[in-house]
Amino acid sequence: MDLNALTSAVTPLLLQQIIVVTIGIVVLILVSVLFVRMRRQMRIDKGIRAAQGETDVALRRIKSRLNYTAQLLNNERERAGYDRVRFSDQDARSIAAVLLEAETQYTGCSTRLDVALRALPKTPDEASYRTVLAVIEELTPLITPIEDALQRGIHLRTGFEARISEHTTHIDEARTAHLALAHRLNALGITVHTMLVPADKHLALAQAALASHRYADIEPETTRALAIYATFSALLSQLVDIRDGIALGRIATEKAAVQGFDVSESRGLFVEASRRIDAALAALIAADADTTREHITHAESMRAAAVERGGSLPALQQRHSERIARLEQQNTQFGGFRDSAYHAFESLMQIGIAPIAELTHTGSEAHYHVTTTHVCCGYALSLNSSNPERHHDIAMAIHAAERASERAQTIYAVLIQRSSDMTHIELLARQEFAACDDLIRIWKTQQTEGLREVRTDPATIEAAFSAAQVAADATPFDALACFHSARILTSLVTPDVRMTTPELAALVGERGERARSMLQCQMNLVEQFMVLFPLAVPPDIERGVLSMRHEVNAFDAAFHTASDMTFPLQSELYRLIQRYDRLNNALQHLQGQLARAHQTYMQELEQCSGLVRALIQRLRQTADNDSFKIALQRLQELDEQWATRSLPRAKILQSVSDIIAHLPPPAAHITRSFSPPIALTIRAWGKSCDTMPTAIPGWEPIRNAHPRW
Repeated sequence: MDLNALTSAVTPLLLQQIIVVTIGIVVLILVSVLFVRMRRQMRIDKGIRAAQGETDVALRRIKSRLNYTAQLLNNERERAGYDRVRFSDQDARSIAAVLLEAETQYTGCSTRLDVALRALPKTPDEASYRTVLAVIEELTPLITPIEDALQRGIHLRTGFEARISEHTTHIDEARTAHLALAHRLNALGITVHTMLVPADKHLALAQAALASHRYADIEPETTRALAIYATFSALLSQLVDIRDGIALGRIATEKAAVQGFDVSESRGLFVEASRRIDAALAALIAADADTTREHITHAESMRAAAVERGGSLPALQQRHSERIARLEQQNTQFGGFRDSAYHAFESLMQIGIAPIAELTHTGSEAHYHVTTTHVCCGYALSLNSSNPERHHDIAMAIHAAERASERAQTIYAVLIQRSSDMTHIELLARQEFAACDDLIRIWKTQQTEGLREVRTDPATIEAAFSAAQVAADATPFDALACFHSARILTSLVTPDVRMTTPELAALVGERGERARSMLQCQMNLVEQFMVLFPLAVPPDIERGVLSMRHEVNAFDAAFHTASDMTFPLQSELYRLIQRYDRLNNALQHLQGQLARAHQTYMQELEQCSGLVRALIQRLRQTADNDSFKIALQRLQELDEQWATRSLPRAKILQSVSDIIAHLPPPAAHITRSFSPPIALTIRAWGKSCDTMPTAIPGWEPIRNAHPRW
């Protein structure tokens, strides 16, 4: 088709349509391009807004921290201006170094942040915001070291301030102590404060050390100052208290003088105590603490002695009167008590006593202690009425009377209890012998009926029965020997546990009860011996007695447990009855030891008595007062050591001999006497006083008394 043909084919309508389509395509392309551009711009704007938001949040956060840090930094700068005044140069430099470190780091962070913010264009894009955000994230961790540095500076300053405050407090304490002591001295009219000078020097040195920041020197100086203030304050308090006590004591002494007491010695002691107080005050003013303390000690001793010999006399006399009255009341009861004990003693002589029952002259010893009580009471009563100023002698006499009264009551009580125990032992022995008939009858029945094998020769049983019969008929009746003879017989005829019948079980139970009671009574005898002769028992035997008491109590408890049960525990009763034999053998061995110890003790006591009698005779003829007092004091010390067994008796005997050897030659024209308490103490130990009365008013002697009483 040629061009003409094509031209002729294009009609106006077709052309119009082509133009419309072309325009539509162009419009579509333009709209698409515009839409794409708008979407891209929206994405860019969204990224910018997001980056801007994140940057704003991070910027506010870091600025907040930087502002707080800047505030702390400014505060520390202001305080740093006073650091060189308040602290030492070294301390101030240490704080300044930390502050400079923090300030340098802060300046670097602030500068970098400002540079990043100034680099933002007027219309920042997302990349610009991201750049600033990266800088903020990089700077944020750097703020923490700045804050830490500032906190270190604050901590250093706080520590330095606390140290200064502590030292200032110590200085204030010393200053307060100084003012308090000075005020007390002024109140006493003492205007010369020489005693404060050494402490004031230390206080001034401490204040100077604080001003020059030499902290190591402050505490030692304040400690020395406080120690001096405390020393003189305590001495001053003691001095004032003693002075006031002297004044009150003098008032009480004069009241005692009005009541008729001799207080001349008390007055003299008060004068001497006042003189000592004046000397102590002079030494205190002169800052001589040792001399002050010495005078105060002597003054207090004299004041106490003056009160004892003056104002305390009425109260002491009253207390002594009450103790004497109690003793006299006890003395009125000794007669009946003595009679009961003597009847018990007579019954013991008739019953027959155990080997250790060494009761010879126990009545005489008790009578001696009753006499001691009476004499000491009379002596104390006489002194308390006529010369109460000798209260030491009165107290010693009362103490001797109380000890003697207690010992006499103990002896009488032991005799009465021993009689009761021996009576019970006699009853147990006769019951054990009576049980032999029943056991022999059962034994013969079982032999006849073939219920029991013959294990013991009848002749042996007959011999044992004869021995038991002889012991039962002996005069005086030896209860322990009779009991043991009867036990030998009953052990031969008692069947074994397999042959037990109800009747035999009852007999076995009764036999076990007698063994238990006998063991308790035998143990009581041993303990009574220890009460009667406490010094005769060595410590090892004492431990043996305690161990035996434990064994006896265990046996008693086991027996009650077995006897409270039913028939199957009859075997346990058999075993306990056999166990009695072992304990009885141990008791007999212990009794033998006690008997030998008693014999040894009596020999030593007799030897000591001879030496003491010789010593007393020499003391009576000793003219030299010093030698007399020294020897008598040493004898009393030995008496105490004898009673407490704190020194071997051989050494005590040697010491008594040494006292005699060192005494001056006797003077024929001298005959000394002893006060009753001293004489009675010596006689109680060595039986050597010949001034003891033989009778007591209201005390009737026992007529036709037993020779061993």
